[in-house]
Amino acid sequence: MFDWDTYITETIGIPANEFGITKLTGGIINSTVRLRLDKPLSEGIAAHDASSTQPASSAFPTNAATNATSYVLKFAPAHMPNEPSVPLSTARQAVEARALRHLSTDPQLAGALRAADVAVPSLVWHDEERKVLWISDLGELTTLSDYLRAQVVDEVVSALWDGKEGPSPAAIGAKLGTALASIHAASINPPPETVAQLTYRETDVANQLKGYLEVLFTKYELDTPADAEKLALRMGLDFSPEPRDGLKVWGMGDLWPGSVLLTTPPSDGMALVDWEFPYVAHPGAEVGMILAHVAGHAYEAVYPASGRTPSAGVAATLRARSLEFGTALADAYAARAPELLSHSFTRAALCGYGREVALQADFNAEFYSDTGKRATVVEGRSALVAAGEGEEDVDLGRWASVAGEEEGVGGGALLLPLLAKVRQA
Repeated sequence: MFDWDTYITETIGIPANEFGITKLTGGIINSTVRLRLDKPLSEGIAAHDASSTQPASSAFPTNAATNATSYVLKFAPAHMPNEPSVPLSTARQAVEARALRHLSTDPQLAGALRAADVAVPSLVWHDEERKVLWISDLGELTTLSDYLRAQVVDEVVSALWDGKEGPSPAAIGAKLGTALASIHAASINPPPETVAQLTYRETDVANQLKGYLEVLFTKYELDTPADAEKLALRMGLDFSPEPRDGLKVWGMGDLWPGSVLLTTPPSDGMALVDWEFPYVAHPGAEVGMILAHVAGHAYEAVYPASGRTPSAGVAATLRARSLEFGTALADAYAARAPELLSHSFTRAALCGYGREVALQADFNAEFYSDTGKRATVVEGRSALVAAGEGEEDVDLGRWASVAGEEEGVGGGALLLPLLAKVRQA
């Protein structure tokens, strides 16, 4: 556990009674907190430096934004939380720092975000020695997951939204779909220096995910070990299959409902956070990823874990909100950037969707019954089967979405209508 109080006092010299630390939720890898100060950071540092032989101001870049009283700080551990045997490279934090700087300085990307009315945090300081990233505080926000689960985690939403009615799932989905398409359209086939400086992919991490899929496919007796490995490899060890049409874009790479934040009503603000795993891949891969997570929320309503069983009405609402959001996202994406629905889109989307929805049974296991875990694995496997050995082997007719079709919660409800537009493009 990272000692935030000690870190703050040692780094900027402000006494413990002049600041507060609040743990933030949403991510599963980093330790993320909100730092609230009694006075602007610059004033606190100046007061410390006036009476100290070790000035704290020297730690911050001269252009750092130190006039605020609230910041978000992220510590990057060198291993998975509670699993010291699973290493994580802290290089991802340096990539995020560069990505945030790029998003604010690249004219096309900055313009795309402004046009979509979507915020990203500003980089304040990257403390490379202590592995802490300082970023701007975007305010009291709720994750997209909590929004979709509004009536399931009512205490969370009520505390943040005070009972006010927010924008509709369709409006939020359309906004995210437009923003995602705008980011992709502004970063088509990025130059080699962008790929080198602004992407994070490690074969070890990809191999771990492949291993998780193999275990899930065999655990539920869907495949032999050999066939499970063959299917798992379809995700591509760089997290996305190589597109034959050559179209690639720069994207978040870890786009899920926990990285999409919403402001409190009546505002309809949106922010995209956690840029530590950006990648360059076909745009279909990232669209498939976010739709998989949305489908995962719909599965929660149909196959809830023991102790999380909602009433019939609440379950229907959660499922309807998820499907309404996902459908609007897909429609808005296609409308904003039809040129991205290229030949390779279908297989990239199937692979991204298949990987992420199957992994729900592992990464979000606490939300599903045993039947639900199996259903997500079946759904993910079905998408990977449909993806075939290559783009020439894609066959949507193979999509045997056994669990999803009956309840209307699977990729057949979210992904197939979008892929139909690809075939028309």
